[in-house]
Amino acid sequence: MRPETARVDAWLRREGLPTLVPRRRRGTHLIWRTTPFVFVVGAALALLFAVGLGQAFFGLDHLAGAESDILGSDRDLPVVIAVLGFLAFVALISPSVAAWVSGRRMHRWSTTGRWVATALAWGYLWVEMLTTSQTVLGATGLTVAIIAAAHVLVWVGAVAVGAWSLRWAWSSLGALQTMTSRALPLIVSVILIAFYSTEPWQVSDAMSTAQRWSMIVVVAVIAALAIWPIARTEVDAARTQLTEARRAELLAGTPLAGTQHRLDTDHDLSSSQRINVIGLLVLAQVIQAGLFLLTMAGLLSVLGRLTISDTVVAAWSGRARDPWFIPGTSATLPIDHQTVRVAIFLATIAALTFVLSSLFDPGYRGHFFEPVVERLRLAVAAHAALTAYDEGSGDSPEDPPKVPPDLQ
Repeated sequence: MRPETARVDAWLRREGLPTLVPRRRRGTHLIWRTTPFVFVVGAALALLFAVGLGQAFFGLDHLAGAESDILGSDRDLPVVIAVLGFLAFVALISPSVAAWVSGRRMHRWSTTGRWVATALAWGYLWVEMLTTSQTVLGATGLTVAIIAAAHVLVWVGAVAVGAWSLRWAWSSLGALQTMTSRALPLIVSVILIAFYSTEPWQVSDAMSTAQRWSMIVVVAVIAALAIWPIARTEVDAARTQLTEARRAELLAGTPLAGTQHRLDTDHDLSSSQRINVIGLLVLAQVIQAGLFLLTMAGLLSVLGRLTISDTVVAAWSGRARDPWFIPGTSATLPIDHQTVRVAIFLATIAALTFVLSSLFDPGYRGHFFEPVVERLRLAVAAHAALTAYDEGSGDSPEDPPKVPPDLQ
């Protein structure tokens, strides 16, 4: 049974495995496959533009509640919010919806429809650039540069990996219940001892924003370095332990299901394919750790606001509670900067503990690491199947696709 190459390529990209697509087919329909990403870039630029408008209207540089010179009075606030909401819908939501629709449906459109969608994406990006450069020549140059960079990112597979990571993060939200019921209790019991101590409050409040982000990046790098050698071992084990029955089980329900060619595990993954597969495992684990960090930080923030008085916060941090203000108004949110800072500080440490526990603790590993490793085994099985076809009786996956691939 010969797999339909277009469906196989689309499935590999959807699974975040673009390097498994034969090199000669990576440029197939590249312009049309890049169109959704161009819409996404336009939406991101629109978001930056909206933030700039928000700073102008609400005076975000003055969060103490002073009235913005543009607002004039609080009576103008509903009008400003309505105007900004409309601009956000037109400039941000519209291209986001266009990116989603073109990504899921473009492969079903006619050639004319695909070119129209591509022209709309390029035109929208050009308008965005025109608001930035304010000259036609400058806008055209920026648009061409961004579109060229977008095509390179799509061709090398970076966009496919990024899209997969977003889908994985969304699907991982369902694992929050497992995290809160299995991972949180033990780690929280340790973190709470530090949370109700003076030193973390003093250290976190003295850290700048750059230092806090640097700490998060360093912890993420440490986690990745811990995962990488284990992932390499799992790749080798998946390749050597792969059997015909296991391959059929892993590939069931995929475009490579029902393969009949002889299994050959002698062909190892290439360097780029190995980096792709191992990188996906590391990325998936880091995403889980990020979700755990946000959950822990939220829990500690709520707990700190409910149980720690203003006097204690002032004594521990060295200054009075600094509340969060609603932009453009003097109203405050029921949370303060000191509590959020110490919550993020301790949650970052807890996230590293979560990653290490999921790697080495059998109880955590079965719930949080094995599901990710299963995707790695799927990638190895897909590579073995593609290699078998490439060496089979003329049914080579190198044959060019006869239909446009799924652009998801």
